[in-house]
Amino acid sequence: MRDGRRTRVVLGVVLLSSLSCYQREPQALSLSVQSAAITPADPWAAYRSLLVGDTLEKQREIFRLGYHFLQEKNRDGAQVFFTRALEVYPLLADYSLYYLGLLSREAGQSAEARASFLRLLADHPESIWAGRAALEVATLALAEGNWAEAAQYAEQARASRVALGPVRHEAALVLAQAREGQGDVAEAYSLYQELRRTTPRSAVGKTAKARVEQLRALEPARFALKDDQEYLDEVRLLAQQGDGGKAEEHDQVSCKSPAARGAHRPGGSLQRAGAGRRCHNSLERSGGPVLRQRRGTHGAAGVGHALVE
Repeated sequence: MRDGRRTRVVLGVVLLSSLSCYQREPQALSLSVQSAAITPADPWAAYRSLLVGDTLEKQREIFRLGYHFLQEKNRDGAQVFFTRALEVYPLLADYSLYYLGLLSREAGQSAEARASFLRLLADHPESIWAGRAALEVATLALAEGNWAEAAQYAEQARASRVALGPVRHEAALVLAQAREGQGDVAEAYSLYQELRRTTPRSAVGKTAKARVEQLRALEPARFALKDDQEYLDEVRLLAQQGDGGKAEEHDQVSCKSPAARGAHRPGGSLQRAGAGRRCHNSLERSGGPVLRQRRGTHGAAGVGHALVE
């Protein structure tokens, strides 16, 4: 089965790469393509012989033209040729189904898109498009408020062996949103935090960060930062996400705990002093440029003072 999938992938790449000739040399298009432009009443009349698909060469040409029209934003042409390719060229049926699903989704035809993606998953579970198809189904379900189906297919996309990192990250975001819809806000919060760590500067990571901030504002008793360790973790996440301003706000709050303040008071115990040093050292490591700049401004001894003022 793996050899079959590899063959389909290689053939798909070869066929799609061959389309570059259309872009470099428009004059190289067949006469039937050129003549179709002057028959608006029936734009596909010139392709009738080709669309029969009674030879392997014609079947490949049908698929190539479907992809060509897709690239040219000719949705009608892409729909016609991918639909026919699905019927006569089974070797790349998973490709045809995926592109047909995209065309339907972009046209606002959610039911048709869902049907194409589900058929791909059922008939070609090992396809390179399986992860993306599962994510598409999950996204459609999420938009319709079908939390159970959204979660089911988002988890399938996350678990797909052929899905790339960005697909798994998007699937995790959809899963978090579905869990919120189901009322499992704690799991949703955990998933958002995981995304902030694994893909901090992507659009997915930024969306997760925004949702975490909203949940903290809506339910502070459950999600507000409560102790130095949580503040330190948040500073690290903010630094990874390039949010220096908020990292600085949190590092100021974090070292204002009684243990950290005791390190700077006359008579403060060695234990409290150790806690203060650990806090400031951890913040400087996690806060990166923010705290190093402050160290340069206030001096080595002044960092702790600036943090606890």
